[in-house]
Amino acid sequence: MNRRLALLLATITPALALAAEPLYVAVGYGGPRMTSRDGQTWENVQQWAEKGGDDSNNLMSVAFGKGKFVCVGGGGWSKETQAGHILVSADGQDWREVAQYPFRVNPVLFLGDRFVAGGPGKQLLTSPDGEKWDEGGKAVLPPEIPGYAFWFRHGAAGNGVFAFMGNAGKDKMIWWCLTRMKGVNCACEFCFFFGYRAAGEALVMFPPEEGVWGK
Repeated sequence: MNRRLALLLATITPALALAAEPLYVAVGYGGPRMTSRDGQTWENVQQWAEKGGDDSNNLMSVAFGKGKFVCVGGGGWSKETQAGHILVSADGQDWREVAQYPFRVNPVLFLGDRFVAGGPGKQLLTSPDGEKWDEGGKAVLPPEIPGYAFWFRHGAAGNGVFAFMGNAGKDKMIWWCLTRMKGVNCACEFCFFFGYRAAGEALVMFPPEEGVWGK
């Protein structure tokens, strides 16, 4: 399958009336959603577009929490075609779109008691259940990072910290990382500037303790 997919491995509990075994959910270009029990055989495939690209049909990230999967994405190149999506599913098969935004939502993370996602306007989005989303304050950027052409790319969560990274600027060569402690208030508490390109667009630096960072 020649399209980029985001994968999530989660254990479905017996309370969901499903077998207590790993379940993989994949999403990607064209809006495909599919499931697998072994990571090799895929089923329940559904999609918005047969030949997807970096457009509004693009699904980019998926997270599991509170007994459900949440996937996000979107994109587009003009105001007429841009869109952002948040979808939820209890089993990876039946999906509902619960929110739309004017541009891409990516990535989505779950930690503790909430989902947190990168929003379209340099702000983080939070939800206690994956269904109803609130817009937090915009990230406060240092002067080295321009306010235009700002993209969330990747994220990680652990030890009560949500960490997001991305790039900015006309040439996309300015890389940044911000953290949000416990996902509360959604204002940027730490923001770092990187003047080099992250290898593979996958630079995520995680603090072993608050305020201490390393590669």
